[in-house]
Amino acid sequence: MKLHRTHKLIGAASIVVIFVAWLLYSSIYAKPRDGLLEEIDALNASIEKLQKQVDSRRKSDQELRAIGATTLGSEIDVVDNRLRTGLNRIMEQEGLSNVVIDTREPREEDNPLRQTKGVSPAIKKILSSSSDFIVVRATVKATGGFGQVTRALAVMQSQPWIHRVDSMSLRPMGRDRDRFELRVDVASLFVPDLVPKELPDPQIVAINEEASQYLDAMGSVSVFAWPKGPPKTEVQVAQTPGTPPPIIEPTPPSAVFPPYEDWALSGVMKGRTGLSIIMVNRKSGESRALFPGDAVLDAVFIDGSGERAVFEIGGKRFEVSNGDTLASRRPIG
Repeated sequence: MKLHRTHKLIGAASIVVIFVAWLLYSSIYAKPRDGLLEEIDALNASIEKLQKQVDSRRKSDQELRAIGATTLGSEIDVVDNRLRTGLNRIMEQEGLSNVVIDTREPREEDNPLRQTKGVSPAIKKILSSSSDFIVVRATVKATGGFGQVTRALAVMQSQPWIHRVDSMSLRPMGRDRDRFELRVDVASLFVPDLVPKELPDPQIVAINEEASQYLDAMGSVSVFAWPKGPPKTEVQVAQTPGTPPPIIEPTPPSAVFPPYEDWALSGVMKGRTGLSIIMVNRKSGESRALFPGDAVLDAVFIDGSGERAVFEIGGKRFEVSNGDTLASRRPIG
């Protein structure tokens, strides 16, 4: 009986000792260790987040420096002069004539977030404190053959110092429509704080071989020229010796009527560039801008106002109302 009580006392004491040991382990070692491990995990997460920010900042700095290396200088006068010189060199290189280059007053560009809904006024105020960059814009006008003007446009689009081509237009000239007036609006960035200390003079970057072959093939086709009639054919008749050759009456050419019903007047406009109209091909969806003297099919645009345009076909003048086709033309006089 005494032995049984002794075992119970020993068991109870063992439990008490184990419980006390666990309390001591938990309070003195486990809890501080767990706290330290949590702090270490939080520090590691913070370090990883900061490292990502550093990497992102480093990448952004590299990209900004790369952009700065494509600019034309750290002084606005130098940028303006180099932009003019580079554009003129491209026009001369491609053989264009009547070159006119106009540069406009540099303009500061604002961060688009300033006009974005949902951005806090505090952030907009910070963004308004200074502009992101300055843009120098220029307009190039020149004339040349179709292959020359298309190649000049492709060369301009390939230059790293022309950061954007804002707009372009191509207008056929002359009755044969084999000369074209090219007008291109371009923009170049001016970011003086990103320009490297040693910035080399800008060079004309050549277009790649694949693009060059494509332009050569495209330039060899007169896409704006009026279609010519079918080639004349000669008829040879076998003759019997001693007999006079038969008299062959010429066959009158068959009357070919241009598809006037395909082309409709879509608008008459008058602005800074003068009078112009828009003709739309209802069959193919093609649209053309015509100035006085230009033509669609054999209808030459002469004049217009309001919602009507005047065309000359075969020496006679006709008027067409907005929305009507050339087939609905009405004679004048």
